[in-house]
Amino acid sequence: MTCDQQVCHVEIDQGGDQKLLAAAQALGPVREFAPIRSSLSDLYREVMNTPWPPITPDDLSGPAAANLVAVHEMQTRRPASVPRSSSSAPS
Repeated sequence: MTCDQQVCHVEIDQGGDQKLLAAAQALGPVREFAPIRSSLSDLYREVMNTPWPPITPDDLSGPAAANLVAVHEMQTRRPASVPRSSSSAPS
């Protein structure tokens, strides 16, 4: 859970939203309650900026090996960090 001022962001399991809402309402008025969905570009940045352990020969067997190698190659060829997109349009 992260909170700033009067806003809290909480990660919950599927179906836990009603229990969380009821607990929040027991503490006082709830002004807004909604899921926050990450954009695809935010998910990509998070994955690409997450350090991965080195690949070992044992990792290179089985059907998922090609995907593992592809992700590793993408990470080793990318810049040190993926820049966040600017919200302003170019003029």
